[in-house]
Amino acid sequence: VGAGVISGKTFTPGVYSWATRVTFATDITLRGTPDDYFVFQIHGFLAVGAGIRIRLEAEDVGRGAPQARNIVWQVSEYVSVAANGHIEGTFLSKAAATFGAGATCVCRLYPQVAVTLTSNTISNPPPAPPMPPSPPPSPPPAPPPSP
Repeated sequence: VGAGVISGKTFTPGVYSWATRVTFATDITLRGTPDDYFVFQIHGFLAVGAGIRIRLEAEDVGRGAPQARNIVWQVSEYVSVAANGHIEGTFLSKAAATFGAGATCVCRLYPQVAVTLTSNTISNPPPAPPMPPSPPPSPPPAPPPSP
């Protein structure tokens, strides 16, 4: 998709893979529902430009937008978010994650090296709703009548 330059693109649920770095200098949009998953595999670095955002947009207004907890970015090098940028999802990177001044994130960060923050706001994605309770077990069958 976009040969690594994904500025202005809209993504639907699925798995996306690049053999190179990925950059965006204008906002990108992830369009779907709260139950949808997005996986981005990047065989290079990820660079988000200054003031640029990952936007989550509802496919169907009545159902809600995608959730940060269902978005995964697997990056083989580093993640860089420039000043006042905003990202969403779980970020797995082989190198560092660096945030410019005022950059924000609704995410989980798992770099293998370090995280560098400069006056940033990092929030965990909200947890998944609890599972409904299991129905009670069925009573054992009645014994057969005696002869």
